[in-house]
Amino acid sequence: MSKDTLGRTLLVATGVALGCALMVSTTVYFLRPIQLAYADLERNRIVVEAAGLAPAASELSDRAVVALFVDLQVRIVDLETDQFTDDVDPQLYDQRAASNDPEMSVAIPEQLDLARLGSRARYVPVYLRVEGERIERIVLPVHGQGMWSTIYGYLSLESDFNTITGIRIYEHGETAGIGDRIQAPVWQAEWIGRRLYDNDGELRFRIARNATPPFEVDSISGASVTAEGVGNLVRYWLGEHGYGPLLTRLRASGTAAEGQ
Repeated sequence: MSKDTLGRTLLVATGVALGCALMVSTTVYFLRPIQLAYADLERNRIVVEAAGLAPAASELSDRAVVALFVDLQVRIVDLETDQFTDDVDPQLYDQRAASNDPEMSVAIPEQLDLARLGSRARYVPVYLRVEGERIERIVLPVHGQGMWSTIYGYLSLESDFNTITGIRIYEHGETAGIGDRIQAPVWQAEWIGRRLYDNDGELRFRIARNATPPFEVDSISGASVTAEGVGNLVRYWLGEHGYGPLLTRLRASGTAAEGQ
């Protein structure tokens, strides 16, 4: 084989190799959201339910859940600036780990710490159901202390960023048969249609005995401490140290592009 032939052969082989590498990289880039959606499948079932995309996502196939989840926009909120940010990759970000990282977390002032967390992550992922540029629903991760454990859940709001469309509690260590009734569909259904803020923007939501709408949800008999813990964690996260300022901003615009 001549030197010219060998050179052309190496050039073609290099070109093919680079082309294949580019194709693989491109495929991985576009498939990564789907791959990660499968990796966090159980969490995503809860998010899909909370977003109102499927009333009972637990009955859907894995593929159906992933197909619905990837239609949501996942955005990172910087709670110190109340803005969406692209500084953190929402597909790789771990909020729990960040909550325990001094460089990624923020101390909560004692007088505001209704959820009894001590600190929270600066960045939080939220999930948006968007039509055009308008946000039709927002799903917010919330957590805080119950009677015995940290309670984790998602709260979803309508496009007015005030009316509750659902709550899903997905992890806790409360007493079986008593405190775990915070996961009961009948109790969670009571939250639908309740409002968080009055016309002056004051946070009015709470858990109460003999609750009256539109700002109150009934406590749970025999598990009032756990139920009130859920109410308190919602009041923290929807207050001035949590999502409150972001929601005020979104009410003024209502678009997914706001806060860039």
